[in-house]
Amino acid sequence: MESPGEFIGDVEKVFGMIAHLSGNIDRLVNALSYDQQDVDEYKSLVSPGTLLTLAPAFRTPIVVDFILAVFPTTTTSAVIQLGPERTITIGNLAAGVFAVDTRIQLEYEDMRSLTIAPAGIAHFEIMGHTAQRIADRI
Repeated sequence: MESPGEFIGDVEKVFGMIAHLSGNIDRLVNALSYDQQDVDEYKSLVSPGTLLTLAPAFRTPIVVDFILAVFPTTTTSAVIQLGPERTITIGNLAAGVFAVDTRIQLEYEDMRSLTIAPAGIAHFEIMGHTAQRIADRI
């Protein structure tokens, strides 16, 4: 008969596999995020206006992780446009600020704008990271 220290059961094997996979996943995440760069695109209106349009900082796709919009509390309409089909109508205008965690991928050509009415001093910012590039398979 084997002593308890000499026998490795199924439970121990499963935990060993999980520990091994966890290490592999950690190494993979570190390798994938190594080539990513932080993205911070922003614009502020220092004189009253209605449209803030951001210029892309990178020619590659980006992943937007956070959106920040600051506008006058007297604003009656505020709309964020990200790309051709992503429109965010801001509901709580009396707060004067809109901040949201998100995960949206934008291409270089995609529009990034905040439109407010009436005209006012405002700030619009998107933060995130460059998207991982994946080569097409043939």
